[in-house]
Amino acid sequence: MNPQKWLLRTALLLFSVGISLGLSRMVASESLEFPSNYQQDFVHYASIACPNSRIVRQIYANKIAVNAAKENKPLPDGSVIVMETHSAVADANGQLTPNRLNNVFIREKRSNFGREHSENMRNGNWKYAWYSPTGNLVSSSESSCLSCHTRVRNRDYVFTLPDLVTTAQTNELQSRPTEFGLSVCN
Repeated sequence: MNPQKWLLRTALLLFSVGISLGLSRMVASESLEFPSNYQQDFVHYASIACPNSRIVRQIYANKIAVNAAKENKPLPDGSVIVMETHSAVADANGQLTPNRLNNVFIREKRSNFGREHSENMRNGNWKYAWYSPTGNLVSSSESSCLSCHTRVRNRDYVFTLPDLVTTAQTNELQSRPTEFGLSVCN
């Protein structure tokens, strides 16, 4: 092969790899940061059982969200909510016990979030991301999160906002079955 052609092809290949790496870093930087110490630093405020899908959701909120909920105020920018989804086994009475962590979903509220979505799909200023239990980004695609959370516009797009308010005011973990039947976030 002609050395000039080889050099040109090699340069094009390296350039393509560089572009790909740059784009993947850019996409990752647009994703929410995984709060690695959320189980220690956040308040565990709700345990939601989804009997039809045998999933239990363990839900945590950072202090910014908890402090606002305690005062029954809107959740401000900087609020972060983490939802773990666990496979679960049912006992003889149908009570679910979590036995394996499957996914971790993060949502954060910032004044500049959500502008890229149409008004009917926008979830206020919330942004969503899906992580593996080890903290690796699975997806930053928000379409299923956005469409599902529009059901609770009147709760600032947070299904468990009443649970967060109650826990913030009583310091008691809220445990209940899901109010919507099937779990979308498995």
